[in-house]
Amino acid sequence: MRLTTFSPFALLLLTPLTTAYTGDMTYYTPGLGSCGITSHPNEDVVALSLPIMNNRGNPNANPKCGSYIGIWNPKTRKHFKAKVVDSCVGCKKFDID
Repeated sequence: MRLTTFSPFALLLLTPLTTAYTGDMTYYTPGLGSCGITSHPNEDVVALSLPIMNNRGNPNANPKCGSYIGIWNPKTRKHFKAKVVDSCVGCKKFDID
């Protein structure tokens, strides 16, 4: 697994109740994620921390799975959109992988 750290970033969950977070972002090579979705390195996908994912029972049924988040990098002043497909075991609460 190759990791690259970007810090800080702002994470915006695109749900009916929008919340912004600030944390670190690392890079990982995607595959079969906790949402039951197989992803590839050329796709814009993310893994959210376990506290944010809050998986209960079957993680494939998590309502965050398949949703999109907005990622703002204040250093480059660029905004990105990525699909939630996995849980990040090693991430702090507001970090993403």
